[in-house]
Amino acid sequence: MDEEEIRILEQINAKIDVLIDEERYSEIDKEIILDIDLSECFKHPNCTKDTESAWHKLLSRDSPSLQLRNAKASNDEWIRLFYAKMLRLKIQQSGTDCYFNRLDQLVNYLEKYIPNPHDNIEKAKLSVLYLLELSAITLTYESMGFSERARRVINDQIDPQADKNDKNFTWFYERLISFNNGIAHLTFPPQTATP
Repeated sequence: MDEEEIRILEQINAKIDVLIDEERYSEIDKEIILDIDLSECFKHPNCTKDTESAWHKLLSRDSPSLQLRNAKASNDEWIRLFYAKMLRLKIQQSGTDCYFNRLDQLVNYLEKYIPNPHDNIEKAKLSVLYLLELSAITLTYESMGFSERARRVINDQIDPQADKNDKNFTWFYERLISFNNGIAHLTFPPQTATP
């Protein structure tokens, strides 16, 4: 992939993150077109108990099939990232604890495929995006841990070899890391004072 293709995918990734955070789900359906029927996994409005095999099948896909409206994601690592975002969107849209429990399986899926940041700058950037997606789907210390791992990849792998485009990437994602850490703090249980 050339630098321009990667930059476009990075922008789509950032746009989708904002749309998910703002719960503008219908707009994301226009950006990511899944070639997979998710209805079996989401057939019950409140719970996923009877859909275990469908979820297993959904999260066992090595190369899911999807299309982006404004770009071509020909690399499996990019496709898996956008696939995970679409599943997070559908889980959040369902809005029940039973569905939120499926986020743990999504964490396993992403961890299984996270790119090695030491391979090259594209893999380093992709690993940052995977780590930030992991941060977005987890809570409290776990979320902060993924964010801090992303910061470490930026500082150790991207910053030392950064050109102008990489500096923009670094600047933007440093802010997103801080945002994710702030959201993680909001998920901590309230502290009660002891007498």
